[in-house]
Formats: sequence, structure tokens, C-alpha cells
Amino acid sequence: MTGKVCSFEKEHGVHVPRDKFVDDAIETAIKAEQKEEMVYANAAAGATNYPVKDLLTWLATEEEKHAETLTNLKNCLQSAGRWVKGAHEIKDRPPMPVVPRGEKQAVSKDEIRVLLEAMKAEKKSIAYYKDLAGKAKHADAKTFFNKLADYEEEHYSQLDVLFDELSKLEPSTQTI
Repeated sequence: MTGKVCSFEKEHGVHVPRDKFVDDAIETAIKAEQKEEMVYANAAAGATNYPVKDLLTWLATEEEKHAETLTNLKNCLQSAGRWVKGAHEIKDRPPMPVVPRGEKQAVSKDEIRVLLEAMKAEKKSIAYYKDLAGKAKHADAKTFFNKLADYEEEHYSQLDVLFDELSKLEPSTQTI
């Protein structure tokens, strides 16, 4: 590593190479994290079950932090002269979770569907970042994308734990 080291690199023990493929992926990830934050925040606002609302709020906050972290990384790379001019959003990116709307209950079917859609979206994000790691030419880029996949793994794990808890309940008494 030469030149300025960005805080993301220090915190995660990874070097982000000057590479248009990486920069395009960072642009894409920033936009995806911002959109996911809005989806989770809106879903949390409509949730009536406290654990569901709490987890969706946590996910919204996490996505906001990730967007901020990636934006700070982009700004650092730009100021260090390590950003390839012309970086743009990659067209093929993970799909956004779809948030169903409907009637409210203690744990509504819609809230269960929100959790399932969020789990699918997180799994697709994990696969997306792992695919980018597989396509990356630099070992440092592979490590960087695998770190992003790890972020999404944490989200999936939290969703999975809550989904398991809710799935054990009797359909007629869906409260925790």
C-alpha cells in the first residue's frame, strides 16, 4: 500500500485498489444501501409487531451506516487520487426487497412476508458481492467484496433468527 490509507481500509485490514471495476461497484453499493435504508425504514413505520419493527429499524440504520461508510471510502479514494474517473453505477445489481402492504395484526402475514423478502434480498446481496469478489482481478478487491458480503451475512443472520422465532408460533396466536 502506498499513499493515503482510508479509514475503511484501516478498520477492515484491506487495501482498496485503484480499479474502475471496484469503483463502479462502490457507486452501485452506495445507491443500493440508500434505497434499502428507505425500504426498511418504510416497512418499520408500518410494522405493528415490536420485534419486527425493531429489526426493520435496525436494518434501516445499518443500511444508512453502510451507505455513509462507502461514501466516506469513495471520498477518501478520490482525495487520495485512487478513484478512477468515470466510475458509474453497475447496471446488474441486487434487487430491492419488495414490501407488501395490508391489514395489521399482532404479527401480520405482511410482516412475515416483509421478513421473507428482506431475507431474499440479503441473500441476493451476499451472492452479488461474492460474485464481484470472484470477478475481481486484484486480491485486495476480492477481500474488499468479501467484507461487503460479510455485512450482508450479518443482516441475514438477524432476519433468520427472528423469522425462526415467529415461525414457531401458532398461526392464531402470533405474538411474542
